[in-house]
Amino acid sequence: MSLLTLPTEIVYRILDHLSIYSTLISLRRVCKRLHTITDTYDRYELDLSSIPESKIKLIASIIRPENIISLILTQNTSRKTIFDLFFLHFKIHEFPQLRSLTLSGVTANDLNRILQALATCRLSSLSIHICEKWNHEIGSFAKSLVTRFDLRKLILKYSKELIGNISWPYNCNLNYLSLEKCTYSQYQLILGNLPYLKTLIIRDCIIRDHNEMIVTFYSHLSSLTINDCHLSVNDIEFLLAQTPSLVYLKLGSRREVFDSIFDGSSWEKFIIANISSLKKFEFLFSYTLKNNNAMPNINSHIDSFRTPFWLNEKRWFVICDYNMQQKIINLYTTPICISKTDYLSQSLVYSFSHFVTIRWAVLPMNTSHLPILSWTDGLFDINDIEIHNKIKLRSIPIDGNRTKYLSDAMQTNTIITQLDLRHNHVGVLGAEYLAVGLRYNKTLQQLNLAINQLGDEGAQQIANLLQNSTTLTHLYLQRNTIKEIGAQQIAVALKTNTTLIELNIGGNPIGYKGAEYIADALKTNKSLIKMSMSGNHIGDLGVEWITNALQVNTTLTTLHLQLNDIGDTGAKYLSHLLTNNKTLGCLSLAQNLIGNNGAELLAAALETNKTLAKRDLQQNQISDQDAKSLLDTLQNNQTLIKLNLTGNPCSQANIFDVVRLIKNDKVH
Repeated sequence: MSLLTLPTEIVYRILDHLSIYSTLISLRRVCKRLHTITDTYDRYELDLSSIPESKIKLIASIIRPENIISLILTQNTSRKTIFDLFFLHFKIHEFPQLRSLTLSGVTANDLNRILQALATCRLSSLSIHICEKWNHEIGSFAKSLVTRFDLRKLILKYSKELIGNISWPYNCNLNYLSLEKCTYSQYQLILGNLPYLKTLIIRDCIIRDHNEMIVTFYSHLSSLTINDCHLSVNDIEFLLAQTPSLVYLKLGSRREVFDSIFDGSSWEKFIIANISSLKKFEFLFSYTLKNNNAMPNINSHIDSFRTPFWLNEKRWFVICDYNMQQKIINLYTTPICISKTDYLSQSLVYSFSHFVTIRWAVLPMNTSHLPILSWTDGLFDINDIEIHNKIKLRSIPIDGNRTKYLSDAMQTNTIITQLDLRHNHVGVLGAEYLAVGLRYNKTLQQLNLAINQLGDEGAQQIANLLQNSTTLTHLYLQRNTIKEIGAQQIAVALKTNTTLIELNIGGNPIGYKGAEYIADALKTNKSLIKMSMSGNHIGDLGVEWITNALQVNTTLTTLHLQLNDIGDTGAKYLSHLLTNNKTLGCLSLAQNLIGNNGAELLAAALETNKTLAKRDLQQNQISDQDAKSLLDTLQNNQTLIKLNLTGNPCSQANIFDVVRLIKNDKVH
């Protein structure tokens, strides 16, 4: 069966989903049968904004006015006045079957002109986006429209926050009404004067005086939507209790506090007691944490939606998203009940941003209570695989409780390879959560926990992670107040770990004793290639431990020891190491206390060393004489390609000589 042989009524159903432009300009020309069908089809929706301006005259000449049941006129600033174009090519009084009219950006003159032409029309649905210039006329205007056309559906969009009271004609047949904000007294007038009203949509309801809140029941209303509700939970419950026959309820709300609106058990009790006929409940509740706000227990709140009432009886399923960068919690029913054009979503969505989002889902087939990781623009998912293997959450700040949710989500993640949490407040508690959560992760390779207040207890937790991880290759722990006890725990883990290739514990006061523990681990560790111990206060004694270990270690190629109070004695230990070591390729000794004797010893070591390619000696105490000794040594050295002597008391001329020599060696 083809389109050409389908029954006419089925073709009509297809036309219901096509634009008038596609139907009359393309489909109509296919064959005689479709030409005839498009001529007899009698439920066209004429939307001029969807038709190229050059084709409007052609459409007007083809379509039969009696076949148009819906008209949409939307003023677009990029083209001529849409209403002038319409009146130029169409005669609206010849639209006898017109039932629905939508006007956007309309002026008072345009509206009066159109409505006069529709004097004999049996219009049942009217939607108007009113210009700001005549907001003050809305009240009287709405009443006249409802009375004049005996409307069943009325949608009024206006820019003014609130409008005056509308004197709704009593016992009119209006059953669908959509407004912007209204006061509670206006809300009562609407429900009290419109006895046939079934559906009410408002952006918000304003309760200014709680003394005016009189309990009245409106059993005729079956559908209520409040798109951007700012009422307290008590006021929401008061409002809803007055409409006990609700079958459909939709609520959107940005909350100032994390209140019981996020609690499934509270909603369950209220619905059973007050609106038990409710068949469909859609919502989106949003809360932004302030800097001093405690992180809510999301797990307990999401569990309140896992009851038989939600899952089995009502089959309402929810999702909770925690946007880590923006610190926003969004709780919503699925599928999400708002679009990107809705007023509420516009305040939550950042179109050109990618946010790491932790997601809890209460779904019928979801047996796992663990959250997952997702990427959103603040509300809606972003499917961009390129950003999915790295997480950068620097300086949020993330504390221990927030770290728990992240580590829970990492347990089942199979994509993330890099996790950067530097400069947060992970602390001991967060380190414990990470140690547990990342134990089950099979993809993470790089973990940055620099500046996170870990201390020795946190270091213990990270050591536990190292003992269990089979994928972690890079670990950064600098500036975490880790002392010798913490260093000892990390060293124990390094003895058995076989995957870590880079470790940075710089900026931690582990002292010479901590260096002894690390050195002991280096004797047996076979995976570490790069090690940074800058600013560890290990002194000459600590260097002795490290150099002794590296006489045995055959894998470490890069070692950073800057800012460690290393003097000439430490340089002596290092010179012995460089004389015999065959693997170390980069050594940084910047900002230490190495003087003339130390520099001379290091220079002598370079005569026999065949592996060291980079050495950093900036900001020590090297004189001109020591610089000349280095220069003499480098005459025979064929491996060193980078030597930094800046910040020493030797002259710039000697430094330039060394630089020129190294550059020439690189050429050869």
